Amino acid sequence: MSPLEGVPLSLPRKNKQRTLNDEEETAKELVVGDEPKDSPLQELQSRAERLFEGIEARNAQCLERIHAQVPRLAKASSREINIEHARTTLAREVGFKTWQMATEVLEGRSVPGDDFGDFWYSTATDVMLSHWCRNYQEARAVQEEEGGFLIPYRRHFAVVEKAYIEILGMDADDPDWQVVGHDVAQPRDKMGYRRLVSRRLERIQPDNKKAKARWVCLGK
Repeated sequence: MSPLEGVPLSLPRKNKQRTLNDEEETAKELVVGDEPKDSPLQELQSRAERLFEGIEARNAQCLERIHAQVPRLAKASSREINIEHARTTLAREVGFKTWQMATEVLEGRSVPGDDFGDFWYSTATDVMLSHWCRNYQEARAVQEEEGGFLIPYRRHFAVVEKAYIEILGMDADDPDWQVVGHDVAQPRDKMGYRRLVSRRLERIQPDNKKAKARWVCLGK
């Protein structure tokens, strides 16, 4: 079942004695991992450039990726593809409708009300019991009451358990989760957020068939 269908499911209640202020003090003492060589946006840009190089080399698999992600180019030849099309393709492969949306989310500039895309979501997580919320304030209140990880999904938010994060291929015990307040919608530390985004980006395996079904209605 897709997110937000049916009644939101609550997480088990957590120990409320540990406050957010306690977490902030602990986060200051954490030793986090090395900074990624490139920012998440730079990494995505590099992937787009490599894809476009493949297009220029008449690589059939690269052309198929463009066709799958940009419906109006479904019958386009390599000569009709440009770097902007490659950027759009990479953005959509990792869960964003446009390159601009990818830029805003990956750089941590999105705010509640914006479209965060599907970056922190996978269909494999549909089996999880998560608390899906209609707005950030509701999600924040749930997290303060019950604990968990606060993630964005398009224009909605969810509070999820460790198993959800692990299904995404990430370490739920990564110190950077505490650094950002277990919140990747409005993280309290931008560098910790960047490191988590880089790790998520490393683990996304695009499925062109599913992505095509998601975006084909755009006709763009």
